[in-house]
Amino acid sequence: MFTDAVFFIVDGVVVKEMMTSEFDALLDGIVDAPEFRGRNVQAVHLQIDDSLMIRGAVFFWIGFTSEGMVEADWNIPVHQLIQGANRGPDLGGGKIRIVCASQCNVPWHQQNLWDPTNETLQVLVTVVKQNKLGLLVDDESFLDMPVLEAASVVVNEADIPVLDVPVLKPAKDQVEVVAADSAMPGAPAASASDDDVRKELSALKAMFSIKVDKLHADNDHLKKRLQDSVETLKQKARDQLARINNDHDAEVARLSEQLQQVQSRLSAEQQRYIDLKEQQAEMSAGYQLEREKLLDDMQAIQAVDDQKIGKIKSAFETELAIRLDQEVAQTRNELSTREVEIFYRDEEIAILKNDLAAVQRERQNMLADKDTSTLKALEDSGVTLVAFQLGLGHINIPIADVSEFLDNKTSYLARRSNISTADFHAWQAHYNNPVCQFAEGDGQLCGVPLARVDQVVDFTQEISNQCEKHRLMLARNSLADSH
Repeated sequence: MFTDAVFFIVDGVVVKEMMTSEFDALLDGIVDAPEFRGRNVQAVHLQIDDSLMIRGAVFFWIGFTSEGMVEADWNIPVHQLIQGANRGPDLGGGKIRIVCASQCNVPWHQQNLWDPTNETLQVLVTVVKQNKLGLLVDDESFLDMPVLEAASVVVNEADIPVLDVPVLKPAKDQVEVVAADSAMPGAPAASASDDDVRKELSALKAMFSIKVDKLHADNDHLKKRLQDSVETLKQKARDQLARINNDHDAEVARLSEQLQQVQSRLSAEQQRYIDLKEQQAEMSAGYQLEREKLLDDMQAIQAVDDQKIGKIKSAFETELAIRLDQEVAQTRNELSTREVEIFYRDEEIAILKNDLAAVQRERQNMLADKDTSTLKALEDSGVTLVAFQLGLGHINIPIADVSEFLDNKTSYLARRSNISTADFHAWQAHYNNPVCQFAEGDGQLCGVPLARVDQVVDFTQEISNQCEKHRLMLARNSLADSH
């Protein structure tokens, strides 16, 4: 039976030991390692048998942030690597499985591994034998194991007494038991038999096993409760934001549909107005043609009876004028009616636009209200909203800034970067198409490919987005203007 543990090494010395359950908690961000802040540390994952012999090892690098947390991109599958590892040196229990920089079956993981020296292997053998992690070992092998110092074990449980535990020291022909100053009642004397020593050690191992199992179970329970609480809060926040967005989208869609309907009716009325004007023009042209034709007819018969023709002409012109006046008046009335309808349509559109603006302000007030139960609960629980943006990385968004972020994301990101919105737009254009933006005399861009500036804080207009030729030209022109 193997036990997995992780040892951290600095300058060839083992500075920290932990079980894999503790290492998993470190990877999950539940605990940190303040002694390794901002450092890249050598570590080794060991498989140890019940005789305290090393049976497998993976030598890897692990990086820590300035807060002592494991870097987010660290991902080395040590368990899979050690299962497919080749055999290495014999450290006392047979040839071990070893994975290191020079001996790895997965090439893309080699850069994250390191090669141990013989001295490093001997140090690991010695430290494992000391058994500072309190691993359960086979009785026979434990009796033969040298222990450097007497250890004092303190168990802080109400139902378990505080004990000073005697440990073994190597002797030439026998095993000697050394008792601490404050010995446990009934502890074996220096001349006790090996059977008594084994019984005492078995009792201590059982005690430690119960304590370790309880601590592991409590740790797993606390981790699960923490994860459940965080997931519940996250889900509530997502549901609340989804409801707000859905309500806003529905209201905007309804108002947009009403606005579109009004605009459609307005367009139809405007088209009708144009059609009436064209109809009036056509009617006027028809009357003119008819009048001209009648005039021609009258001129043809003028010689027959000038007086009669004059009377007919006068009557016709009078009737024609009356009809024209009637048609013009009717057309003007219809145009006036249409203009009044258009005026009311414009007022309705203005009212709808004001309603839309009020809804948007209401939504902003809802998002900006720090007393909202869910958002307030999130803020009180230490949960923040995080957005990822190229060139800026992950950005924490305070609850008070959610409205500004949703309304104008670009302006908000520019403000958070301490640059102008124009510079932020220029950097985005450069990031999406890193070519020289200098405009030639005909308005065509230079277009020479450039090295992309990934971080917005490193971007400078007319320098980062122009080639060397045009940068020098602008510098010379600026120098000439200054003189």
